[in-house]
Amino acid sequence: MNPPVEMAAAYSVAPIDKDKNYDKWWLALDDPYLDSFITKALGNNFTLKQAYSRLEQANAFRRKEAAAYKPSITGELSGSARWDEDSNRTVSKGLGASLSWEIDLWKKLSSAERAAFLESGATADDVADTALLLSSQLADTYFQIIEQRRLFDVLSQQIEVSRNYLHLIKLRFSLGDASLVDIYQQRQQLASLRAQLPSITSLSATLHNRFHLLSGLSPGRAEIESGKVLPEIPALPELGVPADLLTRRPDLRARHKKLIAADYRVATAVADRLPGLRIGATAGVQGASLSSDYRFHSIFAEVMAPIVDWGRRKAEVRRRKAMVEEELSRYASAYLTAMEEVENALSREKGKKELIRHIEEQLLMAEESLRETRNRYMNGLSDYLPVMTALQTKQRLELKLISEKRSIISNRILLYRALGGSLLSDDTTLERKG
Repeated sequence: MNPPVEMAAAYSVAPIDKDKNYDKWWLALDDPYLDSFITKALGNNFTLKQAYSRLEQANAFRRKEAAAYKPSITGELSGSARWDEDSNRTVSKGLGASLSWEIDLWKKLSSAERAAFLESGATADDVADTALLLSSQLADTYFQIIEQRRLFDVLSQQIEVSRNYLHLIKLRFSLGDASLVDIYQQRQQLASLRAQLPSITSLSATLHNRFHLLSGLSPGRAEIESGKVLPEIPALPELGVPADLLTRRPDLRARHKKLIAADYRVATAVADRLPGLRIGATAGVQGASLSSDYRFHSIFAEVMAPIVDWGRRKAEVRRRKAMVEEELSRYASAYLTAMEEVENALSREKGKKELIRHIEEQLLMAEESLRETRNRYMNGLSDYLPVMTALQTKQRLELKLISEKRSIISNRILLYRALGGSLLSDDTTLERKG
């Protein structure tokens, strides 16, 4: 069953160069540490463990529903003693067994079992979606940590460069070739750079704590070992067509199964309004001792039908039908949201690639401008303000380029998640492995 919306034939962006699809999407980013971190987190994260526990509950409920339309056998062992007014004691013992079976005339029980089976499968897809979300959050946090390290390193280099400029200005001031204003301006520029370090250090610590939390570890541990540079963004993955999202995204698979399960619940509610048939048999012995010759057995059949329930069962059918309509709307909404996420990620990536290209061009021009203004200043052809302006522009662009390169990686992670995929074994649909 497809959602009741128009199914687009293709995405607005068709990749020219395509990267292969990975079961582990993060392998496309080619980081030597990330795979190990995510693999460990998938085994240690407590949110994912909660999802697995919900799956175990759903599997247990499914087995319970499956047992409902099978015969049940019970045994009974009894004993009693009675004294009359003359203190004579009469002992009676009994041993018996009974079989009871509700015949599934109208598929009431099998529909309930099928609904539970689908709900269990939907819960398994929820586990897969939780794993996909966890992997994307961990990867994004990981690259933000690398970004902060790169910012810290580049900012430290900029501080050293600005400190050298300050020494140069002081030297020129001692020779009468610079003014006190030049020294103050450069000191202010140096202080401005130093003021950025605490926020980078603080954010880095916060990101480390989040990374450890996602990994199922206590915050405040030592810094993680990671790559030194941000990876180049790979080619776009094979996108397929929008309809592929219905099978690739675990959240959409879960919504689909919940929709079908809701339809089976309607069948169960309808069958509950119809007569039911139960058959059974009993057999056993009873007497002063269990070896007594008095044996008994019986068979029975009973028909149960609602006569007056004041509309309770009819109302339940209407409620279940309304739930189907609700699930259908949720399914359609989830599909449209998935489409939006993919299209937005593709659009943002296109824009960010253009932005990075322009920043790199600006950075080249800023370096040339700094070189020229510095030469003019050293030759006494201008004051220091143009040099400081060019230096600030170059340093600002260096930091901005790092942040934008990390931003496009974060956006690619969102695209991988929006496209879906499965990080878990297919066996997870019924039972948790391990």
